[in-house]
Amino acid sequence: INAEYMGKNMTAPSSYRISAEEDWLTHLRTHGFVVVKEVVSSEEVQVALSLFWDWLESLGSGISRHDVSTWSNTRWPGVQRLGFMQSHGGCHSTAAWFLRGLPAVHRCFSRIWDGDTDLLASMDTCITWRPWWLAPPGESWLPRVENMHCDQSPVRRPGFACVQGMIPTFPVTPEVGGLQVVPDTNTDECQDYVRRVYGGRGDWNEFVRADRHCSQGLLLLAQPGDLVLWDSRTFHGGLVGPGPSAGTTTAATTTTSTPSTTSTTTTTAAAAAAATAKLPAAGTAAHVGPITPI
Repeated sequence: INAEYMGKNMTAPSSYRISAEEDWLTHLRTHGFVVVKEVVSSEEVQVALSLFWDWLESLGSGISRHDVSTWSNTRWPGVQRLGFMQSHGGCHSTAAWFLRGLPAVHRCFSRIWDGDTDLLASMDTCITWRPWWLAPPGESWLPRVENMHCDQSPVRRPGFACVQGMIPTFPVTPEVGGLQVVPDTNTDECQDYVRRVYGGRGDWNEFVRADRHCSQGLLLLAQPGDLVLWDSRTFHGGLVGPGPSAGTTTAATTTTSTPSTTSTTTTTAAAAAAATAKLPAAGTAAHVGPITPI
């Protein structure tokens, strides 16, 4: 790993304005990740949050954005221990599609793919961390996260093939946690490691906890409206913080777009069917959490 990122307290990402395209593109290609600042405006962030709450309140379970006591396990959708909001059409909520379709987000992915504007957005789950420090007696809202992993098969998809993204809608802080990456792991050498140690035939390669890379993560701090990008070859995973001080929270929406020319007719048809049925299709997630009463 590049000495620039080594150390015990690796919590300072490199970030750039969206206008500094060559700088952030170079950082992404060299180190496997980057934070592009203020891609989504503060007004757009608030619209997305309001739309997300509209969806939750429309489920009919009694959830209210204004009352944390209504966010109980019996009312909350999805896979609660992970925060995956993949039930009830969460990945196709208006909030998720609003953020996926923003022109500035599209522009960033277009620049990654050498100006190609004919892009396909994948449709993964929404992810929400409820404020676990406010859970009622008898319930645990503490989220579980995936170990460090790689989302691209070194056997079937060698080389640069996909960039994943995340748009925070609350500040990402060390107290709450979020996405962590291992810098400089978007290399042939690291892909060969995944192949040798974990087989690498699928696009999901989760590391065992004893793997040395699990202790080398860099938490990507970000502000609402930033676009966090990482090469799918880059080793990454979740990090849950110790818990914030009162009033502190974080949330994000992840999104991925790739050129339509990389998709087969079968894959495109499957994605269209998933959209019609409001089912998830791997690659793009709307991730919101932890959240706080409005």
